[in-house]
Amino acid sequence: MEPGVPLCAQRQTLRRPLLPVAFDWVEFIVVREGVCQVRHSDGGEPAHVREGGFVFLMPNVPCGIQPDGQAEVIRLFVSAEFLLQIVVWRHPALRLDGLTAPVFAREEYPDPFQVVRAGPDGREALFGSLDWLCDLTRRRVIGANLYDALDAAFGALRHLGPRLRNRHGWEVESPQATARRATQACFSTLRPITEPIRRARAMIDARYTKRLTVKQLADEAGLSESHLRHEFAEQMGKPPTVYRNTLRVLRMAWLLTRTDTTMGRIAGLVGWRDRRTAAKAFKDAAGIGPGDYRRPVAGRWRVSAGERRGSDDVPPIGARP
Repeated sequence: MEPGVPLCAQRQTLRRPLLPVAFDWVEFIVVREGVCQVRHSDGGEPAHVREGGFVFLMPNVPCGIQPDGQAEVIRLFVSAEFLLQIVVWRHPALRLDGLTAPVFAREEYPDPFQVVRAGPDGREALFGSLDWLCDLTRRRVIGANLYDALDAAFGALRHLGPRLRNRHGWEVESPQATARRATQACFSTLRPITEPIRRARAMIDARYTKRLTVKQLADEAGLSESHLRHEFAEQMGKPPTVYRNTLRVLRMAWLLTRTDTTMGRIAGLVGWRDRRTAAKAFKDAAGIGPGDYRRPVAGRWRVSAGERRGSDDVPPIGARP
């Protein structure tokens, strides 16, 4: 695919099974002809997907596909950063920004692997949009025809997006001006995430509030420390320490806008040794200090009163609510 573009699509005729492979992109696998069996790498019974049905995969979620005889599928890859920007646009009253949008999206769409049955109509328009995007991808002209590519992508997402299972129950307070950070596109390279790096990433996801050494991550991944540093940065787009700090800042943003917890307490909750270190890391990532970020609370999204947890009871990154 072309470097730097936020999406692409590929048409494939399947006669043999596709082994589970995970990508650092959101993926839609749409069955155009025939029937496919799909299975999540965590096991479970395979699901049958017929013409017009699709599979939705969050980044780094592997899925195996086996055609019943022969089948044709279209694989739509969209960068997570691009979809998060769409989330911000679709919910203007929630005053989401680059820090709170990922948290909102994880709670709104908690299932990282979804099998969606064929819809009753709209199939012709869906396939028309996907075919158009496949052609642009094949000719490697998405960058030169970006508006056409976006038109095709939005045409496809118009049919795919509303059919995803989500989680409702959000309260929206009256909007007012909020401190927001300009979101910059940061497109990663489309490549598989290997199992050793997936294990290291899962360890950071589960323990990012604790002290983690590169040696611990390397032992978990079964790699040397130098190899772990290199491969993690290559596949995840940032070194392990930067990835961990990003998770800490995201959790800080969550606590700042959803609780009255003091900054000193928040620093300890996310794993920083003191308030000053936490505030500096937050400002480096968000462009404003935590105090200024917290001040304009009105208009930000909050969990409905019936779902509110304790002030410090925040689920870990990647966990289902």
